[in-house]
Amino acid sequence: MDKLDIALKLGNEILNAKLQNKLADYIPYGLSPDDPSDWQLRFHSLGATKYQRLLCAALRIGKSYSGCAEDAYHLTGKYPDWWTGARFDRPVKLWASGISNEKTRDALQAFLFGPPNDPSAFGTGMIPKNCLDYDRAIRKAQVPNAFQSVPVKHVSGRWSNCVLKAYEQKAKAFMSEEVDVIHLDEEPKRDIMSQCLVRGKLLYLTFTPELGMTEVVSQFFNDIKDDYQALIQAGWDDAPHLTEDWKEARLATLLPFERDAKTKGIPTFGEGLIFPIDDDEIKCSPFPIPDHYGVLAGMDFGGWNHPTACAWIAHDTDTDIIYIYAAYKSKLRQTAEHASAIRAKGNDIEIHYPHDAEKADRGGTKLAQLYRNEKVKMFHTHFTNPPADGEKEGQGGNAVSPGLVEMMLRMQTGRLKVFSNLEDWFKEKRIYHTVDGKIIRKGEDLMSATRYA
Repeated sequence: MDKLDIALKLGNEILNAKLQNKLADYIPYGLSPDDPSDWQLRFHSLGATKYQRLLCAALRIGKSYSGCAEDAYHLTGKYPDWWTGARFDRPVKLWASGISNEKTRDALQAFLFGPPNDPSAFGTGMIPKNCLDYDRAIRKAQVPNAFQSVPVKHVSGRWSNCVLKAYEQKAKAFMSEEVDVIHLDEEPKRDIMSQCLVRGKLLYLTFTPELGMTEVVSQFFNDIKDDYQALIQAGWDDAPHLTEDWKEARLATLLPFERDAKTKGIPTFGEGLIFPIDDDEIKCSPFPIPDHYGVLAGMDFGGWNHPTACAWIAHDTDTDIIYIYAAYKSKLRQTAEHASAIRAKGNDIEIHYPHDAEKADRGGTKLAQLYRNEKVKMFHTHFTNPPADGEKEGQGGNAVSPGLVEMMLRMQTGRLKVFSNLEDWFKEKRIYHTVDGKIIRKGEDLMSATRYA
């Protein structure tokens, strides 16, 4: 064998070694300081404290791949040095599930074990080939090239078990046993989600919210339990492997109502969306607020388990543009803690608040007065809408719609801008919607605070 043959053989061996150990080459966005977003690293890391996670992301950015990488770490126990997420020190039982048996085979199975229609490629997915035994894999009846379960060798020397399921098997297929890890790729129906919530020690979902604000999606957007749930969103702009030419070509094929879900991971609402304005149309880069701008804030009161929110606005009277330049939203805090955070934005900024702050708390003191006692500069009376012709100041009432109409008109005419770093504000704006003509009063704390301002 001459030197060229030796070099070719060595090159092939190196290539095969890489193909059979893709997990070693997985580097999530966020690990490098040059990455535009840390969504992948954050998705994994949050597993350490949140045992239910939703990665709600755009098409083609790598959400399923990220989920399968985590599957492989748990199944093999081969956690990398950078790993700060959930960790098992023993073999696990893991469910990986998609919509149908065929889709599970073509997506999850392919990502984890290699192309399903080529037995020789078994072991070229995320799970290293030296952790697999092709002969021990159990095939799925009547579904060509599909696995029902695959044993995976763990670093302990024992075997984990990866079970591949499909939602078309109905909720009954997700009953009766406890598992360590459940990965739901694509959105499940509520009955399957309910079964998984009580079966798995660790649950993560990876999908694009193409069905809109469903009950499953709403659980993470509108009623998230911060103690154990996490929502991670990512769009095309968070995935630098997608070229501008690619994005432009794909965008041209999408209908307008599809674009937010498929390019940004934002669930759509159709007619119920209160502010159907693209975020980019109202975003502006943060800048120091000039002294001659009029500044004030609006506040929405929460409770122990409901957020208190405050939004600060600056009005450029020369151009009649209002800038929302700061936002605060927090719960599980005492009045003094909220007050301290609000004062930190400026002791001399006047805070406008709703009429319910004039009600007394259990100790007999009005909510607004509690904040005055904490040196917050509360307006002398509660918020009312601007008076109509012939009415006096304070007679405009507290109906919601006038303020929303004013906000919408300003957005449409370029007279309402929001600093681009106020992600909590934009999250609320994206999901602020109505059902049967009524505003859904969940996750709209900053929207209300802005209206009062």
